[in-house]
Amino acid sequence: MRRPIQQQVLIPMLVVVLAGVAVASVAGAWMGARFAREQERDNLQRLAGTLADAGFPLSENVLQKMAGLSGADFVVLSHDGQIQQATVDLSEQEAAQLKQLDQSSGSRPLPPDLTLSLTAGRYRATRLTIRAAPPRTEAQVLYVLYPEEHWDRVARRAAVPPLVAGLAAAAIAVTLTTVLARRFTTRVRQLSEQAAAIAGGRFLSTPLPQTDDELRDLTAALNRMS
Repeated sequence: MRRPIQQQVLIPMLVVVLAGVAVASVAGAWMGARFAREQERDNLQRLAGTLADAGFPLSENVLQKMAGLSGADFVVLSHDGQIQQATVDLSEQEAAQLKQLDQSSGSRPLPPDLTLSLTAGRYRATRLTIRAAPPRTEAQVLYVLYPEEHWDRVARRAAVPPLVAGLAAAAIAVTLTTVLARRFTTRVRQLSEQAAAIAGGRFLSTPLPQTDDELRDLTAALNRMS
């Protein structure tokens, strides 16, 4: 089975280059998405901590403005699990689900990957205790609900640039490899035609290539033989 030099030399090199670019791009995209998620989680926790320690009542107007700035939704529960304020519409069943979650978890922190399925969508939930502010004497509970679609959008925005850069590098590698392969095979074909002409009795000489390499040496040898 005939295997051209292009397949024997250039294609393996191209495969190695493309594999390296793919690994680097995927790793960069994964790390970028993970870093973006962690940074977004830290920002939300700082925001929730600021609201919890604010020392002033979290009215509906305040929560709506914070929701517009952060992209998250907020739910304030009383000490007995009743919803006081919310920036997202909750049905009676969803309110009961949130109340049951609050009572079952007690003072323990929520799992970091906890997901709530509500009518408005799927949310990642974080809970903090709000410091009591006069005239209120009993502490409340603040739930921060961050939509998963926003979470995924942040991750995609961080992952796309490395992937785009990897695709661009792969396209450049394929283009350069194709150009080099054509130049290489063209010179080999010219030498093959010259050798066939000499074998047929036509003693022709060809100009030496400008690049000083093994093919130039082979061309000079064929010219001397001619």
